[in-house]
Amino acid sequence: MVEFDYADEPDMKTKGTGWAVGPYFVTKTPDQPFYLEGRLLYGQSRNTVTPLGTYSDTFVTDRLLAQLRTTGSFTTGRTKWLPLVDFTYSQDKQRGYTDSLGNKITGQTFDVMQLSTGIDVETPSQLSIGELIAKGGASYVYSGSSGTVSEPSFERGRGQVRLGFVYRPDLNTTFQLDTQHDGIGSDHEANSIRLTLLKRF
Repeated sequence: MVEFDYADEPDMKTKGTGWAVGPYFVTKTPDQPFYLEGRLLYGQSRNTVTPLGTYSDTFVTDRLLAQLRTTGSFTTGRTKWLPLVDFTYSQDKQRGYTDSLGNKITGQTFDVMQLSTGIDVETPSQLSIGELIAKGGASYVYSGSSGTVSEPSFERGRGQVRLGFVYRPDLNTTFQLDTQHDGIGSDHEANSIRLTLLKRF
């Protein structure tokens, strides 16, 4: 698996681009609709910070992401319900650098643990060419972190909602769009969108 990302945090006056690569797996129990998936990714990010609005500095971080997710499945009519539990651990190690004013900025490590539980729902529709699946979901998320002076806005509990679709024009091709709003009931707010193309050879 390979991932690329771009982040822009105006409150922290920071922008960055990054990548991560590593193995992932998906497996299913033989007799029950119970799925287990996981991934272990390593990568780096290159970031620009403008602390005073007059100059910019660049620093690099090394990153690690480990995720384990379990999902069940049951169907009512054409609709499939997918209860889930997801555990994620991520780590960013900022390398030390010297800023434009000659100050030495020491390296630091930031760890985040996140546990979420919720349910997703999928409803398929047959098209003249292929299949379209409308999907959505909601989760309760608990997060904990270390390596920061103050508690991040996403710390502790919050709600999440998801919407998206999957389009399969044939058995070997999948287009997928996922959107997410995170931070319900907390001071944290984050929105994301992901577009995925899967091609089986």
